[in-house]
Amino acid sequence: MSDFKVELEIDKFKLDEEWIRQPGLYLKYAELATEASKTLEEKKLLLDVKEASKFSSIKEKAKKEKITVTDTAAKSMVETNDEIISTKEEVIKAEYNYKMLQKIEMAFNMRKSALENLVFLYTKSYYAEPSAGIKNNADMKTSFAHKKQQESLKNSLNKGDE
Repeated sequence: MSDFKVELEIDKFKLDEEWIRQPGLYLKYAELATEASKTLEEKKLLLDVKEASKFSSIKEKAKKEKITVTDTAAKSMVETNDEIISTKEEVIKAEYNYKMLQKIEMAFNMRKSALENLVFLYTKSYYAEPSAGIKNNADMKTSFAHKKQQESLKNSLNKGDE
């Protein structure tokens, strides 16, 4: 999950490649978020089962020893049990993981919007270089590469409209 920040980055000079990568990246984190949701629900269920089992065993043990234990006292004993505390910590970690993956999924939605806006700006020549500013052969090559990239992007977009 730690590489999501790198995967969120957009190379504005390779917008066509970024668009090709976008659905796969979104799907990757959507699947991870779904799996994290499943894990969270499983941990919650496990916690419920452990709490019920511990509560039942406390009540049964008290009954065998002919000791009266109120439900409130038994619940208090369950809450302070090391195994229950450990399982609650697992639930907290699973919930954190799920919420983080939800936010990452939202970030990839924002990435999609950013790509749309960058393409719009690019097609409107927002990143255009002034033609009078070409001073040497290196500037000319850069300008030529920029024009080729813009043509490639426009062609890719036009193919998508057909």
